[in-house]
Amino acid sequence: MILNDDGSVRQLLRDGEPYDRAIRLEPAYAIVSTYFRLSASNIAGLAGAADDELRRFHGIQAFLMALTGVEAFTNVFFTLRARETGDDALKAIVDAKKGSLLARLERCVERAFAASLDDQEALIGRLRELFAMRAQIVHPRWDPASATIGGFIPLHIDGLSMNFQSSFEDERLCREAFLWCLLLVIRVAKAAGAGDVAAFCRFWTGQENVSEEAVLRQLGLGADDAPGG
Repeated sequence: MILNDDGSVRQLLRDGEPYDRAIRLEPAYAIVSTYFRLSASNIAGLAGAADDELRRFHGIQAFLMALTGVEAFTNVFFTLRARETGDDALKAIVDAKKGSLLARLERCVERAFAASLDDQEALIGRLRELFAMRAQIVHPRWDPASATIGGFIPLHIDGLSMNFQSSFEDERLCREAFLWCLLLVIRVAKAAGAGDVAAFCRFWTGQENVSEEAVLRQLGLGADDAPGG
């Protein structure tokens, strides 16, 4: 900003050039937390929905926003990491246009931390399954189906579908998807040496009082659910 003598703003600059539009600057992590907050909000709506159609609306949004949160987190967090460490190679991985998101994520983790996340193979494997379901939402196709109602004169109805969207009426599916995405953020926080995982998750996901133990327990992976636990 170029200021007048009285402290008022005379001219905004962007990259050194005059900029005559309004500017609203926010922390980079806000890009990511928006998606996680939207997912959590829609899970709450899903739990209280009065009919299947409303459950489907909330479920699809909850699921899609959680997985989009993973994509946003991968792109934003590792870009910040590359800037902080001056690692051009990491930035190049983040910016790569080819390959799947999860493949880029694994390469980012390897480059940034020179080590794998805790139980990375299982975590990425589950996320890969969830992203395959996400692909159905963002690249929808019609698998034709028909129905015949028997009787003296059978009634045949064509142009129907076994609609994959009905899967997202399941609160448990959508909640678990959210939790797996949240677990990824937790595991990256630990790998990055974050001293306070709850604070890290508050910034990056907008969720309060997050702990790895609680997330694992909700996923049925906590110590209480282990054999002999």
